[in-house]
Amino acid sequence: MKRKIFSIESIIRQFERGQAIIIFVLMLFLVFFGAVGAIDLGVYIRAKQRLEITVDAAILAGSQELPTSGTNATSKALEYVHINDSDVEDEDVDTSFRCLIGDRDHDGDPDLVDIPVVCDPGGSDSFNCENGLCISPCEFTGDNTCNVMAVTASKEVPLFFTTVLDLPPLLVTASRTGACKGLCGEMASAPLDVIIVLDRTGSMSTSELRDAKDGARAVLSTFNPELQHVGLAVLGAGSPSNPCVEKLPDYGGNWLVVPLSNDYKNMDGTLNESSDLVATIECLQRASWTNLGGPLSDNVYKQLDALDELNNSTRDVKQGIIMMTDGAANRPTSKNNPCKYAYNRANKVKDKDIEIYTIGYGIQNEWCEDYKGPYRTYTRVTELLADMASYSEDDHGHCIDEDAVDAENSDGDHFLCKPKGGDLEEVFRIAAIALSSDIKLILYPD
Repeated sequence: MKRKIFSIESIIRQFERGQAIIIFVLMLFLVFFGAVGAIDLGVYIRAKQRLEITVDAAILAGSQELPTSGTNATSKALEYVHINDSDVEDEDVDTSFRCLIGDRDHDGDPDLVDIPVVCDPGGSDSFNCENGLCISPCEFTGDNTCNVMAVTASKEVPLFFTTVLDLPPLLVTASRTGACKGLCGEMASAPLDVIIVLDRTGSMSTSELRDAKDGARAVLSTFNPELQHVGLAVLGAGSPSNPCVEKLPDYGGNWLVVPLSNDYKNMDGTLNESSDLVATIECLQRASWTNLGGPLSDNVYKQLDALDELNNSTRDVKQGIIMMTDGAANRPTSKNNPCKYAYNRANKVKDKDIEIYTIGYGIQNEWCEDYKGPYRTYTRVTELLADMASYSEDDHGHCIDEDAVDAENSDGDHFLCKPKGGDLEEVFRIAAIALSSDIKLILYPD
């Protein structure tokens, strides 16, 4: 019987074969866990990206409701969160608000002229200014308005490793620190063609006409002539040779007295007093009849009007009208039902996707006196102007008292009002800012 002799060499070979098996098994585990880790990392990255896109969509949607309603802004943001990522719970979404205004002269102090028309946090002591912008915490309490919204959202993402090791799911968080609606401390940034329609009829005293002129000038001060082109229409109609004075439309008077122009500012930002637009605003004299429909879209006398000018514009931009009046329509004639006529002509303009803002000046006791139709005798002019505007919640208390006026001017719709002697510059600027507003994602001071 032969003995089997084991050499050292054969023993080493057997040992190496055993090591190879162990290494092979270890390599399998490493490849497996590496693949699972890569999958988990991909899951995390995709969840993070989806949440970031969700937050961006939410903040852009919610900011549409600024600066007047934090409740609506939050509700809209949550709606878009659920549309884009159903895994996010309401309690995992946080919204906050701020007021952002300008420091355009870079003196370290906020430009308080922006309050309250841009936003109003209820006080100006807490503003922090940096790089020409000033920010303040803002809460929707009382009459406060906020123009900046921040959104943070988070959700749990279960991964393979956390499941196997019985660990909590990984928490993914995304935030967007600011979306601002409106001027946001700067000049108006949305391209726009707009016609200002000014009432200069006999019911306006000299001082009240001055208030209207100052309101129109406030629009020009707010706008950037490189982006916003502005024209002027008046009631009563103006003489083609001298628009400062009235010429009845029956005899060739034009509603549109200055076409769309962009020379209304000097290089330093001051108004160019020699431009036709600024000069005509300044020279306007009191006139007679109140025809609210003619300056918008004249189908009776066929004279130049706001709609004609906007239709002739070659710019592919948003278009709007800011119309101010202090009384009821009484032309073309009472038989034509002048208030209904004004309403119909406003609808003609709105059918062209042109936004109309209406401003009532001391109209709390003014009444329509149509012969028939929806604006028969003892229908308030506030109702007519609210109906003529592109969008109106209502005419909050008919602008009868201070509370009703404040409510009307802060509800975010297209109808505004002010009592005689009140600051028309403020409401004109509200309309101008709203027309030229866009929403932008921003960085702002801490």
